[in-house]
Amino acid sequence: MVTDRAVPFIDAEPFDQKVSTAMGSQVPTVTVPLLVPTTLHTIPPRLGRWLAEVQKRGGQVAVLPDPEASVVQESWIDLIPLLWKLIQGVQEWQRYKPAEQYNATLYYRSGGELVKVVFTHK
Repeated sequence: MVTDRAVPFIDAEPFDQKVSTAMGSQVPTVTVPLLVPTTLHTIPPRLGRWLAEVQKRGGQVAVLPDPEASVVQESWIDLIPLLWKLIQGVQEWQRYKPAEQYNATLYYRSGGELVKVVFTHK
């Protein structure tokens, strides 16, 4: 039985390997909780590469308020150029191939604090 996976974000090579393995096994969702404060404007490059690969390989990248937090409604239209720039600047790596099977949703709280990223199998 295939189950969902959680892979906490760490800015190190083992994170990439764990995400690649989880996606390669085609689990329904791979959730990446962020353990340190991060905003939508300061997405770590390592995590940004995964988002870019999802987009580059035909997946969707969405930005939504975290349903588990009380959210002050904010406009995220200003984030679209930031995401586009992030996506354009990324090189293709073979390890990211499993990303073609997933969409990604970034969940944030008020102030743009990124809470988690959920990769969902298409």
